[in-house]
Amino acid sequence: MSNDHAFTETELAQRWSIKTLQRWRSESRGPRYYKLSKAVRYALEDVVAYEDAQRQGMPIGADSRAAANPPPIEPPAPTPAAVEPKRYTLREAFDLVRRHGSLEAAEASMREVSNDPQR
Repeated sequence: MSNDHAFTETELAQRWSIKTLQRWRSESRGPRYYKLSKAVRYALEDVVAYEDAQRQGMPIGADSRAAANPPPIEPPAPTPAAVEPKRYTLREAFDLVRRHGSLEAAEASMREVSNDPQR
């Protein structure tokens, strides 16, 4: 911290509310601050730097080279194709319903058989 004036939270509250300053600190936003025991201080140069960055639309600490050359946008990952439901002939469907009670029960039974490691 330089020898310039350091504002207390109360002094800086003429510009922003105390609640705003407290919220910014909890969110790691706002001007840089120094905490000495319970006392919070804001250096004049840090307050001015924060206000200048806000006017220019850049967050504090942002690398101007990174802002000029943003990373390339990655294309979204392909979504897996939807699994088409099994189709049955009318005769197969009636036979499965007669034996298992419903098509859902028949398909569950067939999945169990296909997942059985002893087969």
